[in-house]
Amino acid sequence: MNLFDFDFDQHESIDATMASEILSVNEATIRNWVKSEILKPITTSGKMFFSKKDVQDVLNRILSGELNRLKTRRNKKFTSGNVVPKNYLESKKRFKLAEMVVENLDLENLNESDTLIILAELALRIFSSKNNLPKRDFYLDHVSEFGQFGELVSDLIENVDQIHDRTRTYFNTFDLDITYNNDDFLGLIYMAIQNLEDRKSNGVYYTTTSVVKEMVSEVKGLLTVSEDIKIIDPCCGTGNFLLEILRFSKDYNRLHGIDVDPISVKICRINIGLYCDEFDVSVIKKNIQCQNSLEMTENNEFDICIGNPPWGSDFSQDQKLRYNLIYESCTRKTIESFSLFLEKSIRLTKENGLISFVLPETFLLAGIHKKIREIVQSKTKLHYLVYWGNIFHHVQSPAISVTLKRTKTNDFFGGARVKNGNKEYTIENYDNLSNGWSLNMENTEQSMIELSKQGDRKYLEGNADFALGIVTGDNKKHILSEPIENCREIYKGSDVNKFKLGKASNYILYRPELYQQVAKGNYYFADEKLIYRFISDTLVFAYDNKKSLTLNSANILVPHIENLPIKFILAILNSSFADFYFKLKFKSVKVLRKHIESIPIPDVDQSKIDEIVHIVDEILETDDKNQNYVLYERLDDIILNLYGFDDAQKDAIQNTSLKCRYIK
Repeated sequence: MNLFDFDFDQHESIDATMASEILSVNEATIRNWVKSEILKPITTSGKMFFSKKDVQDVLNRILSGELNRLKTRRNKKFTSGNVVPKNYLESKKRFKLAEMVVENLDLENLNESDTLIILAELALRIFSSKNNLPKRDFYLDHVSEFGQFGELVSDLIENVDQIHDRTRTYFNTFDLDITYNNDDFLGLIYMAIQNLEDRKSNGVYYTTTSVVKEMVSEVKGLLTVSEDIKIIDPCCGTGNFLLEILRFSKDYNRLHGIDVDPISVKICRINIGLYCDEFDVSVIKKNIQCQNSLEMTENNEFDICIGNPPWGSDFSQDQKLRYNLIYESCTRKTIESFSLFLEKSIRLTKENGLISFVLPETFLLAGIHKKIREIVQSKTKLHYLVYWGNIFHHVQSPAISVTLKRTKTNDFFGGARVKNGNKEYTIENYDNLSNGWSLNMENTEQSMIELSKQGDRKYLEGNADFALGIVTGDNKKHILSEPIENCREIYKGSDVNKFKLGKASNYILYRPELYQQVAKGNYYFADEKLIYRFISDTLVFAYDNKKSLTLNSANILVPHIENLPIKFILAILNSSFADFYFKLKFKSVKVLRKHIESIPIPDVDQSKIDEIVHIVDEILETDDKNQNYVLYERLDDIILNLYGFDDAQKDAIQNTSLKCRYIK
């Protein structure tokens, strides 16, 4: 491999910027390699240059594996184990600085003592920068000179037996200017050093600054009511919420934080100490505690409860038994950590106090979270909700933030504000939310959903058979890429287009007794059936009368609504309205049976049914994509008229839907 195909003049020397680009490292790393004599510079007019040959030699040594240590560092930012979370801090410069710090660490050989020493040394350097203190080679050698702040730093390393030479060496070649910026830079470094999989297993996803600011902005009005206001983050981590609150309330005495991770707690204390020009170390230690919030006995003590509780944490069997006795949201089937924290926050907060939490979006609709929704709805009032999408770096889990007022009300939703992307609206009257909170709709969109249910409507619930595609248990063993004697075509989700199946690229010798799961009944071989994409953010249904087989990414629907033929049902389910309904009501990337069953289907006269079925037949018979687009547009307009939508409503629906996507 040769990376010297860059567009630069063919000189024999290369500057540090170009060398860092070629070697995929930053300039700080280049400077460190110079100090350790891995690279030898050519000094010209005070600027650092390198010979092209030397840079090529280093690159070849990295790629050949001769310099394994460098290769490990070079690829560090691309590994799944340790990552510097993007957007955690607002400043891109601070993010790049964190990358530089982490990139030059030998993370594979870093133990907990090394981690603590690095964090402690960085804390002292930040403090020194803020207070214009004299520079030191190694600040920890002078920790006793830092007063009460030094005490907080000493607590961080209290269990470290010795400072290893490798850690001193790292800072001896440290050429980065770590300044004070009133942010959680230490928390970011700690996150990056932690393994991503360890954070996931503990349900720990750290909150980006933009989310923190939005949430604190919603509660800050209460901070000015009284000097006696008490705030708690029951899962405070390294303290980013508490730091943001300090921007509005300079009084650190009112801040309380709890976390189970002792290192996070000590970093949180250090962060507060960094922010405050003067502080009493005993107060900070008393208020920021390492313990389990779920087992606190205090109730009704706090005016504001704010934070990002862990999601999907693992609990011991003993904890499960204990929490089942303490928390209503526990069920025999599951214990969800964020539900417990949300229920606990209600207990911790005073009457008329505010609760503001980051939660998974599934909280709003998933049946498994129905109990905690009922608890929240019975004891609080919704104040503000924001849809954030996938805000956590390297984590695919859409998030929301909710701000609740601790008060009983008969109108939980009324007057609440919602922010969803570029849309902001106030909830006026939402009905039928007992099975989930579909709050991502403006009032006009909600009115359109309600209009679609008026008149003669039928539903697939109780009027259809559903079947899963085949789960072989071992696709490599059972699925063929080329046909053989007696095999059958088998379709996967990506083979399904609107109205008709694409060309199958897989085959199978159908032997159901060998597979992990097959549908009961004879649904695969029904004379007529609908096949739909299971993993999809868009409704995509195809007609099948050839007894086609499907894998479990393509499921089966056999409707039997009296007087409504299958091709009419197919047209409705592929309409822009059905997609509009699905996206707004469920906002899911999985098409579930309950989603399909809830779509209202107009019960119309035979002439209208015949007209729609005739167009569907035309779509099925032609292979001209452009002609199918025209036919679909005509069909869709007819269907929207069946629901009674006016032109403005039709435009809104069609603009939300992807319309001709998946038309072939």
